[in-house]
Amino acid sequence: MKRVRNWKRLDDETKSYSELSIEKGKIVDLALVAYCYDEFGGERQFVRWDCAHGGFHKDKLYEKRQGKEEYPESMSLEDKYDEASRDLENGWRHYKKLFILNHIKGGKHG
Repeated sequence: MKRVRNWKRLDDETKSYSELSIEKGKIVDLALVAYCYDEFGGERQFVRWDCAHGGFHKDKLYEKRQGKEEYPESMSLEDKYDEASRDLENGWRHYKKLFILNHIKGGKHG
């Protein structure tokens, strides 16, 4: 099995990490995580997509109650990864802002 790992800087205080496990040319496991810094300079996850604890889902760490959004089992992991990547690209600023407002005191957001 091949693992593909990638870090991407989203802005000066925000980055994302992806890890894909590929077998026979198909994604068999994946994680996509966005991080920001807290008021103490520590890295904090504010949104995460992964296959942990069952099927592929989005952990909405930015919400006060930190909900979970499940993806349809009928979708391939490749399609789920594409959709999650688009969601991250289009929504990370909003998710980060909500995370800071809901979970970090004295934080700054862009």
